[in-house]
Amino acid sequence: MKKSLLVICFFLFFWGFNSAQADIIEIDLTPGDALITRDTNTGLEWLDLSATDGMSYNDVLVSQWYTEYGFHHATEEEFVGFFTNVTGIQPGTGTTSGGYDRYLDVSGPEYHDQIATLVYYMGTTHEYTDPYNPAYSYSWSTGQIQDTYLAPYLSQTSHRAIRITLSESNGTVNWGSPASGFASEPDERSGYAGHFLIRNFTQTSQVPESATMLLFSIGLLGIAGVSRRKK
Repeated sequence: MKKSLLVICFFLFFWGFNSAQADIIEIDLTPGDALITRDTNTGLEWLDLSATDGMSYNDVLVSQWYTEYGFHHATEEEFVGFFTNVTGIQPGTGTTSGGYDRYLDVSGPEYHDQIATLVYYMGTTHEYTDPYNPAYSYSWSTGQIQDTYLAPYLSQTSHRAIRITLSESNGTVNWGSPASGFASEPDERSGYAGHFLIRNFTQTSQVPESATMLLFSIGLLGIAGVSRRKK
């Protein structure tokens, strides 16, 4: 009986410990806002797109997100890492019709559920509801990144954007050139796009969920109790 109890206590202890190390965790920047998604695989925290929706690239550089909270624009490689960690999808690479190498778009009904999870964590920047056919309704989660691209029709480089589209039955991720047509200049604002902002965090600052801590504590107390009885 004692051995069985000890096994159960150890199970609760390690299950709680491993749960505290969850890969993707939603946390608050300020109480109750759930604006941050923490990726423990990469050591990065991602700010919800709604926090920067409608801001230009230059607006963000002087905003509280950069100056007070320590965020900065993510690179395409960093977004791909986050995308893969959340969805389990590794996008392919290739050469586009424009002649530059980039990640290939991910699209199809088979990706709907994974991309819906990505949208849950990143927030939305635009929603369209078709009053006649709900199947044509969709949401966008669009954000500019650090990477730039010189388009033939622009006089200067533009920061690229990534657009996530979610409909009733389909999910799509587009790696676009100049901000996917939303904001091609650093001072240009768009009501349809925010910014993919990240910052580093330390593993020691991770705060486990209350339910996880309860299981962790029960297991720890149980182990202590069994050890005391043996004495």
